[in-house]
Amino acid sequence: MLSVSTNWISRSVLTGDEIIAAVEAVGLSSIELAYSLTHRQAEELQRAIHASPPLIRVSSVHAPCPADPMSSPSPEGYILSDTSDSGRRKAVDALIKTAHFAAEMGAKVVVSHGGHISAIRSTMQNLTELLEAGKRHTDEYSKRLEKMFSQRDDKARKPFKALIESLDDVLPTFERLDLTLAIENMPSFHALPSEAEMQLLLERYPSKHFGYWHDLGHADIRERYGVIHHLPLLKRFLPRLKGVHLHYSPLLVDTHQMPTAAGNTATLDFGKYKFLKDANIPLVLEPSSSVPLEAVAGAVKYLTEIWA
Repeated sequence: MLSVSTNWISRSVLTGDEIIAAVEAVGLSSIELAYSLTHRQAEELQRAIHASPPLIRVSSVHAPCPADPMSSPSPEGYILSDTSDSGRRKAVDALIKTAHFAAEMGAKVVVSHGGHISAIRSTMQNLTELLEAGKRHTDEYSKRLEKMFSQRDDKARKPFKALIESLDDVLPTFERLDLTLAIENMPSFHALPSEAEMQLLLERYPSKHFGYWHDLGHADIRERYGVIHHLPLLKRFLPRLKGVHLHYSPLLVDTHQMPTAAGNTATLDFGKYKFLKDANIPLVLEPSSSVPLEAVAGAVKYLTEIWA
């Protein structure tokens, strides 16, 4: 089921009706409610969702949602991996609020970031410089990548433990509400969880109320850095896959562009991921707010054709 994130349009319109009009204009009838959605927009969309028949359907909710009116919209305003108890508690409370909101809106899946390791946020620039210099397959690159993995693993222990404590706190609410919490993969080295850490989480929480959310664009960036093999990784996590974000980035920064038939998707061949349409999970277009309506409509048409 193709859907589109409200992050694409919610910052540039005022009302829920305008969001619905934009979604219909690109040929869709389903949305992911995301973290830039205002309370007013959420209230108007709720009426549309519960109309008879529904005027729009909800595929998923991206935490935290709706946006906190007292701060700038962000998926990591509070992080589940915060090593301070007060910060972690705020993240837990925000995610529990999102879970109740998702239940009210009829969603079945909430996607959330796991957090990050603040001590190593800026280290990717070293690798980027080598990649841009054409040194991806050199000993210099391999040694630097190995060093970064070592540094990351050393600094990940405390925030990963905090993430586990947060999941222990929130999952009883998801089980009680019959919702699924899915943790999203991110493109950077400082993000939590890594692929290996995600495997540990899936083993720790075998419940149907917990799973993995795959972002194609993020995984493509990690593959270009040499961190993962994208397609085998996705197939490994397929049994616990709860949803997918669809976009790509032509550069090594996360720009959330839309695929088109013009073949402008850099290294990401969307045709290889046709099997996702049979997974019975939300497939959410996640364009940047700068992407025009025509490009989103083109992506809907393109993906519908190549995944037919």
